[in-house]
Amino acid sequence: MIKVSRVRIISFIIFFIICCVGVRSADNLSNRVPEEKLKLVKILPAKEEERIYFKLSPIIGVDGQDNVYAMLNFESLIFKMDSSGRLLKQIGQFGLGPGDMNIPFLMKIKNDRLFVLDSIGISIFFLDGKFEKKFRVFQFPRGFDIFKDMIVLMEFDSKGSPPFNLYTFDGKKQATFGSLYKLNYKLFKQLDKYMVIHTAHDGKVLCDDNYIYFISYLFGEVFKYDSKGNLIQKKKIEGLDETNNNIIKLNIDRFFISGQSRSKPNKYGSGTGLKASSLFGDAAIHGDRIYLLPASGDYGQILAIDKDRFAVEKKYTYLEDGDSEESFFTSVYLCMKNDSKNGKLSFFISGFNKDDNYIWWYTAGDNVR
Repeated sequence: MIKVSRVRIISFIIFFIICCVGVRSADNLSNRVPEEKLKLVKILPAKEEERIYFKLSPIIGVDGQDNVYAMLNFESLIFKMDSSGRLLKQIGQFGLGPGDMNIPFLMKIKNDRLFVLDSIGISIFFLDGKFEKKFRVFQFPRGFDIFKDMIVLMEFDSKGSPPFNLYTFDGKKQATFGSLYKLNYKLFKQLDKYMVIHTAHDGKVLCDDNYIYFISYLFGEVFKYDSKGNLIQKKKIEGLDETNNNIIKLNIDRFFISGQSRSKPNKYGSGTGLKASSLFGDAAIHGDRIYLLPASGDYGQILAIDKDRFAVEKKYTYLEDGDSEESFFTSVYLCMKNDSKNGKLSFFISGFNKDDNYIWWYTAGDNVR
């Protein structure tokens, strides 16, 4: 009887372990993020288009007619191409006058307008390239987007003022809101306070019809504000890989625990500034998701997170067969839309691939949700 009882006990233990493993396996399967390989539609500009050359990876945008806009900041101009990659229009030039640009670094296409942020201010163009208006900004901005019929501009001063300012298209400030990360500036020896603030708030400003978002590229957090500037949600992005989570820990140590100091001068007589590792190269908002272009970790993929839980729901892979992460292009900028013909979700990525700078146009199998 004793032997039978022992056999029954051992059998029960084995059965229990199998059940536990099975449950965990089911949980792992249910928690696994679905992945999709994107289909390459074309590479821009067209091979036969000799009037367009990208010295650096361009900042990109796309309108409702599948026209692609490629902005070169050091040349201070924008190439407008049709969907085949042929030049339609060249917009802007270097200068300080109406319609000129001075090292532009961000661009938005909304409300049938082209909004360009440079070191001087924000210029507004019609999509045919005709200049409409421009207004000055006096603090070096970190980012911007269009919220309804207003411009949300993220800009800093050394006083630690609220970072988000709401402007009309004529440049009249309507509201100020938001808060900064609380940094102990005593941790940053011989480093300018303004530079510390600016670096710690590396990220992207994004807007939909109802909310304003800030994506922190250093700490992997999303700030969500309502139309009145009230912070209604702040949360770390769920589902990042181990590499990105380690980068977050490193940045937290650099900015909140150990601090940093100016390094010794190099052979040119200047010391290096702050050390900070970015999680993402760019981000875009479309439908009910935010899309992130990793700079490391999940490199070669685009992460789709929902706008409520801020959790990774899907991963889109754009590396081609036979390409390694090292041999493929360094991704820089991302924008998205629905294809005007079939409604499929389209991704546009600019970057460097082995020998030159290009724009890659991909499409996904799913429609926007």
